[in-house]
Amino acid sequence: MKTIIIGASGIIGYKLFETLKKKKIKVIGTYSKNKRAGLIKFDILKDQIKKKIRINKYDNVIILTAISNPTWVYKNPKISKNINVINTKKIIDDLQGVECKVFFMSSIEVFDGKKGNYDEKSTPKPLNLYGKQKLLIEKYLKKKIKKYCIIRTSFIVGNDPKQRCPVKLTHDSLLEKNARMAKDNFFAITSVKDLCQSIYKILYNKKFKNLNICHLSSKEKISRTKLANYVIKFSTLGLKMSYNTTLFKYINYSEPRGRLNNLISSNPIIKKFKFQKAEKVIKEKIKIIENRL
Repeated sequence: MKTIIIGASGIIGYKLFETLKKKKIKVIGTYSKNKRAGLIKFDILKDQIKKKIRINKYDNVIILTAISNPTWVYKNPKISKNINVINTKKIIDDLQGVECKVFFMSSIEVFDGKKGNYDEKSTPKPLNLYGKQKLLIEKYLKKKIKKYCIIRTSFIVGNDPKQRCPVKLTHDSLLEKNARMAKDNFFAITSVKDLCQSIYKILYNKKFKNLNICHLSSKEKISRTKLANYVIKFSTLGLKMSYNTTLFKYINYSEPRGRLNNLISSNPIIKKFKFQKAEKVIKEKIKIIENRL
């Protein structure tokens, strides 16, 4: 048995690749443009994954090929459709008949963010184009692949100082004049390290053999204002940072966004998965952003 990560050069993909390597798991990761150590080149427009890599029915294939910036997706609908929908469908089509288990990394964005606390039984209702693209692939995967698992997560924080995540965006906003933070906007911040440890358990614990959908995310909800306060507390630039408190309805996004964005799991085993506290994740991320590690 081996694991193939399609799109392993990103924040989640490469950390998962490293995690499985450390666990002595046989793992193959692919990249398209962002070459990284240990990965093999895979051009989705020219290559078939099952011809590029020998895959059998005992293997796991994880699809991580996507543009995950909702704003960019909204502003570039045609390009994002090609990458997030058409190309992903091609990968799924190529895997039909192989009988391997296919995992797809989805998102909190498949929900509308009106009530929060979304579990695996909650009905998806995406507000923005990115969420709609993710939901399209979820449905396509269910239709085309017998053995599949949809993994939803939210607001991942990794070790790239330029990574677009709530901590980085809030850090940069607080250095601008007239920054505004919505006190009624809640979400969960999840360490990429914790996420990848959780994915490893899903892949290699026999108890999850028949699992078709799961939510892997920190259970701790944090408000935008609390995040801002942590950033100010841990930043060396904290004295230069300030914000005005407002309500979410007064924040203008270029694309529709949900106000309450957190996932929970109804699976009794997944409920016990450990995730770091938001304060610790934010503190470490600020060090990375400000190059203090």
